[in-house]
Amino acid sequence: MHRLYRTIARVAPTRATVLVAGETGTGKELVAHAIHSMSDRARRRFVAVNCGAIPATLLDSELFGHERGAFTGAIQSRRGWIETAAGGTLFLDEISTLSQDIQVKLLRVIQERVIHRVGSRAPVEVDFRLVAATNRDLASLVDQGRFREDLYYRLNVFPIRIPPLRERLEDLPVLVQHLRCRLSDELGLDRDAAEFGGDLILRMLDHDWPGNVRELENFVERRLILGDTADEPGPDPFRSPAETLGALFDRGLAEHWTLDRLEREYLLSTLALAGGCQAEAARRLGVNRGTVCRRLKRYREEGWVH
Repeated sequence: MHRLYRTIARVAPTRATVLVAGETGTGKELVAHAIHSMSDRARRRFVAVNCGAIPATLLDSELFGHERGAFTGAIQSRRGWIETAAGGTLFLDEISTLSQDIQVKLLRVIQERVIHRVGSRAPVEVDFRLVAATNRDLASLVDQGRFREDLYYRLNVFPIRIPPLRERLEDLPVLVQHLRCRLSDELGLDRDAAEFGGDLILRMLDHDWPGNVRELENFVERRLILGDTADEPGPDPFRSPAETLGALFDRGLAEHWTLDRLEREYLLSTLALAGGCQAEAARRLGVNRGTVCRRLKRYREEGWVH
């Protein structure tokens, strides 16, 4: 952890483009925030864009902006996220999901620091610090022809790899204490509302934490809310996925669930097992994150989740 902090402190004052790599939930956006706050752009905007959460048909105008009448529904001109980040830092998460067309346009922006809004030929100069992030092996995607090699080298100026939590379990007690203090303050709870004693820490050290720090944060928050003696809500975070989902299917067969309910229960259980991380749940389910987001939105509208 200290090595990561030193690396951030070295690169933050520069103008170098940074590529942050790490599994889902390792804290890539937190690293980007830290780079921004320690740079000379700290007083300007930090604009975070999750490329994987925006439909491909909308990403062009979302990033580069559009002029009035550029397409059906464009009733007024609009700045894109790149223009919005002028003078500050632009954080592009899930950069590996960009289509080839968007990759070409982004490469040109990085090289020339000029954008063209959709529906306009007029160039617009832009000044921003770029931090990109990925949970995929971009070099492998380049070899497969799925990511442009020239863009990869433009992004990979200063790479930072965040190791998954299972590779730095020695940090877990410190992280638990930090999260305990921060979350208890945010929730208005007593920091001693729940114990995180030796036995629990040992159990936590035996867990793989597939959702990484995000899963750990969710676990600490639940324990602070419920206290020491309360049962964990939903699936036990230390129970194997096969055990939990197997019991789910058995229950569905016994109670004659409809296909809609089986899908809902399966998605929500997988989300819980992923520590509440939608991207990790989508990976386990074999769908994109947008599908998970749309399902959750529908479940909220129907009153199944809150």
